[in-house]
Amino acid sequence: MLEKLPGTDRSIMVTCPCGASVPIQPEQYFLKLHCPTCGRNFGILDKGTSIKTEQTGPSDNSAVQTAPSTSSAIQTMPAFTMPLISAETAVAAGHPTPSSSADAIDPAEDLRQIDEKWRSERPRHFLRFGRIGFVPSMLLGSGLGILLLVAAGFLMEMGVWSKGVVWLAAAATLGLRALLVWYCVYARANAFARAEDYWLRKRARTIAGLGSVTFQDNDLKKRRPRWHTILFGLALLAALALGYDVYAWQYGANWAADRDLQITFRVLDAETDQPIEGAVIVIPRSNSAFCSDCNGVFRFVTDAQGSAAHVCKSCMCFGYSGGEPFFRRRETFRSHTPDWQAQVSATGHVKSDKVWIREFSRTVERGDQFAVMVVTIKLQRLPEKK
Repeated sequence: MLEKLPGTDRSIMVTCPCGASVPIQPEQYFLKLHCPTCGRNFGILDKGTSIKTEQTGPSDNSAVQTAPSTSSAIQTMPAFTMPLISAETAVAAGHPTPSSSADAIDPAEDLRQIDEKWRSERPRHFLRFGRIGFVPSMLLGSGLGILLLVAAGFLMEMGVWSKGVVWLAAAATLGLRALLVWYCVYARANAFARAEDYWLRKRARTIAGLGSVTFQDNDLKKRRPRWHTILFGLALLAALALGYDVYAWQYGANWAADRDLQITFRVLDAETDQPIEGAVIVIPRSNSAFCSDCNGVFRFVTDAQGSAAHVCKSCMCFGYSGGEPFFRRRETFRSHTPDWQAQVSATGHVKSDKVWIREFSRTVERGDQFAVMVVTIKLQRLPEKK
């Protein structure tokens, strides 16, 4: 209670519920006081009404002494900006109390705020290609890296096949970029996974405080897109395809054998491209090391189609059978030819110069029964006599 002392303007006697009393000079009401005798905290209103609080022990720094002569008595506390009232009065007036404020915290609202924060932070971890963003994942990084490495492998395969430095340089550049892309996507996916795991653990602790209330998994927790798995599967198939392609061309067969060779001479008019019948083809003695029955002197006469043929036995032939880079198939056939020099003459035409048969070796074809080669010779007409 409060009792104004006689002869003073502001001195007031304060009495604690335990009976201890002392004059004080308050600065303002409301005053929060602490009794060092009983250790009780209580408040004094300007009308003398005291508000009791719970029993506490003495506090060295809980009070500020306002009267030097009363240091061992009741001490005053710094004034609050909001009046201290009882719990019943606070609930009736609509003011929150310490217990009611704790109960007013809604875990569901806290969960919503956590999800909203993650929804705003989540796109920052995406992979950006212009305005398009992708959820990063380990599968995506692995798929992209393997595809780029497979492309580099095909370029290197082409460089080894053709012995081209440009192909090898392109393969090395693409291979380094593949490793860089792999690392960048992997690092971004790892950072995204850590951030998502932190959000899920924080969300789980909030859900645990809801008690019996259960919540479904938030839609922000999405599984990695299915096309990441599809891309990774395609990358593995591409790697297998590269391995098969390397095996196919690396183990192709370079072969050599003997095969009969039919040489067909065709004699044509240089102006009209018409066949010349009765043209004489003379081949002087030669020495052919890669064909049998082709040494000696030969003389052929063309028929009505302007053709004359001869079969050389057991000419050496060779070629390649197998694959090439980029899943291509290659079959080649080449054959040695006799070492002939042919000279052609016909009535009404100028006699030809000597023609080397080997100059026509690129016209050799495999054929069904034997290899075939066509030697075409054109003759100029004799000038007309005036």
